[in-house]
Amino acid sequence: MKTIIVTFGWTEAPVISAVVRHGLEAGDRIVLLRPSEEDERSVKAASDLRSFLSNVQGVELIDEIINVRDFVSSVISIKEILEKEQGRRVIVNLSGGMRILVLAAYVASLFSKGNVELLEVDAENRRFRVSLPLIDLPLLMELKNKPRLLEVLRFLRDGKPLNVIEEDAGIPRSTAYWQVKELERMRLVERRGIGRRKAVNLTKAGELAVALLVS
Repeated sequence: MKTIIVTFGWTEAPVISAVVRHGLEAGDRIVLLRPSEEDERSVKAASDLRSFLSNVQGVELIDEIINVRDFVSSVISIKEILEKEQGRRVIVNLSGGMRILVLAAYVASLFSKGNVELLEVDAENRRFRVSLPLIDLPLLMELKNKPRLLEVLRFLRDGKPLNVIEEDAGIPRSTAYWQVKELERMRLVERRGIGRRKAVNLTKAGELAVALLVS
């Protein structure tokens, strides 16, 4: 089961686009993050969306009103909403709504204890979208205090098999293995390939971590 969380504004288009892209099944949820400051366009868009979803059985549509006049309160509220969805696939779409709301949802996602699977935003012209790197900021601070892990991360800029990491970093294979497992837990690396030839590569979040933390 999954939850699609969307910053909601003056049109239902981003929500419908996300639904078409990711699909819906019974038990799924759509959560609309709606600003406390709304106008008639937002109310109509929400009504149109409910009409669009009325024929989809077993899908819950939830409105969450966010106090956009208090940014800290907004972030805390959205973080709590995200953490209610533990155990589900969580997709956060930042393509609609007020800029304050979008920024609050983005910050909350970075502190959501790693339960957001996908963080995406559509371009204003709707011609393309970008998946934003999912860096768990508490984990990133943890990584900053682990120089050995950072050194391994630096060696992975071009993607390397485990035995090459062992040789380049000058560490035992067992140590290299567990350090790579730790970086996988942080979603900073991933393995690609078959069997022993699998290369360890940086994820987008890993690339960003290297740029931010490794000189």
